[in-house]
Parts: sequence; structure tokens; C-alpha cells
Amino acid sequence: MLGLLSGLGALSWNAALVSDKQVVDGKVSLKHRVLTEAPKSGAINRRVSDLEFTDLQGRTYTLSQLVQRGPVVFVFTATKCPAAQRYTVRINQLYESYRKKGVQMFLVYPNYDDTREAVLQHQREYGLKSPAVHDPDGAIARTVGATMTPQAVLIDKKLLLRYRGAIDDNR
Repeated sequence: MLGLLSGLGALSWNAALVSDKQVVDGKVSLKHRVLTEAPKSGAINRRVSDLEFTDLQGRTYTLSQLVQRGPVVFVFTATKCPAAQRYTVRINQLYESYRKKGVQMFLVYPNYDDTREAVLQHQREYGLKSPAVHDPDGAIARTVGATMTPQAVLIDKKLLLRYRGAIDDNR
């Protein structure tokens, strides 16, 4: 996370491969649509399109307004992803630590099969503190190039995508 937040080491990435299970009769499955569409928008150091989103508490945010206050981190997670569930304690620790430094963190649930109710239950069950966004159509994921859960994306004060990758180096 230090590399992510300090902007050290511009990271490169490889476009996600589309497996046979992701494409059936020439169509991308719903489950994999974000994974296969996102790489087009995930280039590091590119300007991110402004977007508006609403958290589970009904608060509406605009990315361009958020970055005026400081960097924004989107942590993509899912209610059924075992790897994401193992990160819940660490996500809370990072949220508490970095919000004091002016970083705004949002949990984003981009999977089409994560219902709003399931996301709320996941928040309660794991005691997640960061504001959460239910994004079943994958709009945020496509805008910032997220390709999997768990994954972190850092947007700086100039609306530049500075990092997209692992949440930290704890494996």
C-alpha cells in the first residue's frame, strides 16, 4: 500500500486474457464482462473520466470533487470472493491509517450477482468501515480499469490513475 499511496514505481500491467469459459457463443458472460472490458481503460498515468456514484448510505459523490480534497482509493471487493474476504481486516487497518492522511477510500462491489442486501450483510459481518458502493453494472470498474477482486486503484488530485493492482504486498 505504501507504493500505491506514495506513487513510487509506476507499475505496468498486462491486459486480462479471455478464457474459453468467459466467452460462450461469441458473447462475454455477465460474470466476466468487467474483467474483459476494463483493460481498455486501465492505463497508468492516464486521466480518468469524471464519474458520479452513490454509497450504500445514500451519499452521492463526484470523483472530480473528491480529488480536490485528496487522493481517492477504490478497493474492488466481492461478497463471495475468498481472497477479498481474507483482506477485510487489512482493508479496515488501511482505511483507518490512510484516512488520517487525507486519502479517501471506497469499497466497490462490481459483481452483477452481489445484491445490495448481500453487500450490506457483508459490510456488517466483516465490520467494514470504509464507505461502500454497490456497482453491479461495473461502471466504476470500467472507468478505472479494475479487472479483479480484490484490487486497489489510486486516483490522484489531478484525476490521474496512478496505481492499479494488489492492495498490498501481504500475500
